[in-house]
Amino acid sequence: MLLTIETWYKSTEGIIQLIGIAIAFLALYIPFINYVIGLRKKNEDNRFAIYHKLIEEFAGADKAPKLDRQIAIVFELGRFPEYYPVSRRILVDWKALYLNKSNRDHKRLEKEIDLTISNMDSYKSSRALKWGLLIIGVGIGLLSALILTQRTFVGIDEVSQLAIWFAMILICGGIGLIVFYWIEKPEKNAKGQVIQ
Repeated sequence: MLLTIETWYKSTEGIIQLIGIAIAFLALYIPFINYVIGLRKKNEDNRFAIYHKLIEEFAGADKAPKLDRQIAIVFELGRFPEYYPVSRRILVDWKALYLNKSNRDHKRLEKEIDLTISNMDSYKSSRALKWGLLIIGVGIGLLSALILTQRTFVGIDEVSQLAIWFAMILICGGIGLIVFYWIEKPEKNAKGQVIQ
């Protein structure tokens, strides 16, 4: 009986070591993930508080805010994509209810509201474009790795094949993200100012 346990241990030694490494990894990974989740929750709570303070200041809950402060707040609302749907509704309603078309100062606020709404509307499409190009790039990387390992690098060891697979996926995915950047990068005029 002892001989069979020893034989079994020797035959599964690699698997047992792999399980030990996996358990050690999990022992370090789980507290790290909990820490990251805690930081994310704290960040979400902080962003929630900042967002609501901005909305409160914009609407003038404390006192009537100055026009320049309102313009700055409208711009800052663009930094909160998780609140875009409600921010968009608030800005559209605010524009319809409170802005006097004849007041020149209000035209500045109206212009900033229009720019922010435009940026909010384009955010979803640019995210979809980014992910679409990344996934296409990864797909091309997988296909090229398959072709390379089946046709060009025939007879190489598994580790080298694995390296080729990862390299092609990362290179083609990176190219997809670079293409996204070229498509989405803002155009600039001769003075270097961003053209809206």
